[in-house]
Amino acid sequence: IANYSKRIVYREQNYASLFGYDSFEEYLSNELKCSEEEFLQKCIEEGENELKQYLVIGAIAYAEGLEVESKERVDETFQELEGDFYNLFVPITEEFAMQR
Repeated sequence: IANYSKRIVYREQNYASLFGYDSFEEYLSNELKCSEEEFLQKCIEEGENELKQYLVIGAIAYAEGLEVESKERVDETFQELEGDFYNLFVPITEEFAMQR
């Protein structure tokens, strides 16, 4: 859960930088309308939810005998899945990102 939560924090820190905020606290206050403590709690909850969703999808894939080999991860398919919807279900590891 901690790894998933950290990924969420890093994503939001990147957004803060992209939006040109001088501090992450300013970004939290203006964009997310919450304190740092509230934000971190939300990250833990979201990280837990992402992990549960990933485990459920993994269990379904295992039960159905579905396998995905790295050869099947073509750029076109990845681009279709890339984005917030995909990120809710499948974590993008550094190793996977480097395979692109």
